[in-house]
Amino acid sequence: MIRLLPFFAFIFLIFSCSDTEKNKNFSGKSEEITLAIEGMVCEFGCAKTIEKELNKSEGIIDCKVNFQQNQATCKFDPEQTSAEEIVNIINNINNGTYKAKLIEKKTASPSVKNSNKQSDNLTGHKISQAETNWHHIISGVFTFIISKILN
Repeated sequence: MIRLLPFFAFIFLIFSCSDTEKNKNFSGKSEEITLAIEGMVCEFGCAKTIEKELNKSEGIIDCKVNFQQNQATCKFDPEQTSAEEIVNIINNINNGTYKAKLIEKKTASPSVKNSNKQSDNLTGHKISQAETNWHHIISGVFTFIISKILN
């Protein structure tokens, strides 16, 4: 059992210390848009699918989809993507199930450039709750396995 300790330590390090920043080239500029979205029929399927697809796209800093209002609010780096590209991302999810339309566009004031810290205020990247939960699960499993090996 003790021989497995290095293996589990290695697995733990791979999963818990991975670089979760997707926008390393964040320019420091950001824009925010509000989109109307048609075609959503549920909050946990449709709205979360759209939100997940948007948040994993290059140039998007943070997106929130509000099922009740049939809207999405996205903050993005205008040097990496555009409002039109974000609309196209939504319109192409699930073979065109959803239709997005730009409602409002705001230019935000420049923020601090990326300093390679995983802080929303410094990099413009917000670690999603799912990523945070995944790290906690891996940490818990690792701790449990180590305690069983050592006892």
